Amino acid sequence: MSTADSIRFEEALEYLNLVPDAVVIRDMEDHILLWNSGAQELFGITAAHATETRAFTKLYRDRVAVITPKQELLKHGHWTGILEMTGRNGEVRHLSCSWKLKRDDNGHPKS
Repeated sequence: MSTADSIRFEEALEYLNLVPDAVVIRDMEDHILLWNSGAQELFGITAAHATETRAFTKLYRDRVAVITPKQELLKHGHWTGILEMTGRNGEVRHLSCSWKLKRDDNGHPKS
């Protein structure tokens, strides 16, 4: 990544942290690549902790309930719906979620 690209990336991250909504970018193995301040506020987990662990998978109240959305994501490239999740303090929340699939240059699912 060039210096100019790096600067643009850092600026984009700053803007994402201004958004009150939780923005989470994960790879296909559920490793967190980006966790904005909205996600930190909602789930009570810092970006540093979230990106070091697979913390996001632990937030699903029913991990089996995520199977269908993941299948839809892979089939159609997007999924929108409600998921029941818990924050760090155990509070249950019904969240409106919107997932979008990013593919690599060969068309394989990336994140």
